[in-house]
Amino acid sequence: MPPYVREALASVASQSLDSFELVVNDDASSDDSVEVINRALADLGLEARTVFHDSRRGICATFNEALDLIRTPFVAFLAADDVMGPTGWRRSSRLWTQHPTRPSPTATCGSDSLAGMHSSTWTDLW
Repeated sequence: MPPYVREALASVASQSLDSFELVVNDDASSDDSVEVINRALADLGLEARTVFHDSRRGICATFNEALDLIRTPFVAFLAADDVMGPTGWRRSSRLWTQHPTRPSPTATCGSDSLAGMHSSTWTDLW
């Protein structure tokens, strides 16, 4: 997974929305993902809160832990093999702001995957 991690973080660094907070967690990867994450954050000039587990807790517990650390009203989940175009978060943020009474999820989950798969994004649901 490490080659994808750097590209995923680079897509975060390229966002046109300049006000966001980043939480990165690793659920006890057995490869050098933690090292790749730390190096990429430094190289890309990204500030992030990081949570690195010593033992696996599972995707739900890991995502919930990240949610507990976030202080913003909107959340975008980006898996290690996902990327988001430079205006992805800006567009999602604008939709959430323009339609505050429309029943909708408050999180974006997924985007274009580097592994060749595609998962639904919040904007796909509109």
